[in-house]
Amino acid sequence: MTEAVIVVLTFASAAVAVLSRYFGRKPIVFYISKPLTTTLILLPVLAVLLESEGAYVALIAAGLAFALLGDTLLMLPKDRFVLGIASFAATHVLYTAAFIAAAGVALINPYVIPLIIFAVLMIRFLWPGVRKSLQIPILAYVVLITVMAAQAIGAALDSDSNGLALAAAGSLLFLASDSMLAANRFRVPFTAAPALVLSTYWLGQWLIALSARVGA
Repeated sequence: MTEAVIVVLTFASAAVAVLSRYFGRKPIVFYISKPLTTTLILLPVLAVLLESEGAYVALIAAGLAFALLGDTLLMLPKDRFVLGIASFAATHVLYTAAFIAAAGVALINPYVIPLIIFAVLMIRFLWPGVRKSLQIPILAYVVLITVMAAQAIGAALDSDSNGLALAAAGSLLFLASDSMLAANRFRVPFTAAPALVLSTYWLGQWLIALSARVGA
């Protein structure tokens, strides 16, 4: 299967998943298309991994694998939210490690302060709607994704790599997706949430996966 075919299938599967959230009468369509989309994003990275000796590709592939697990846990009929965010927390840790492996620790950069301000404002916004049992997991998750985004941006700024620039853009889309997901779940449910959350999530993941194929 060529890379172009995989890209087309990825975006087609993503479109089916989004549309099924609005018009699907059978949950099975979403249950298949959601993990399928993330799997299709992962496959080209696994192909590169077979020929790569560096840590970056392996860490990105592992992060995507945990994201696939998180996707599955969050869509199951029985709420497994804590396990889901734990899986995505592992994704952020692995991505952060990948960006460090590519360019060293780069957390001190001009974008750290805006990211911290955004994280603090997001926590303050979400807190009234978060039950006590979820407050620590949510706080830890916000810290991890903020660190991941800051490291991705710093790595891109410290490097001429096109791959790291793609990863930085992907990390910001991932952050935007999770922010909208949290706002929709805990404070202000809105109709456009499935489309916005899923599209930014998969585009962000696709860009991070692409960074592994372009080269960090």
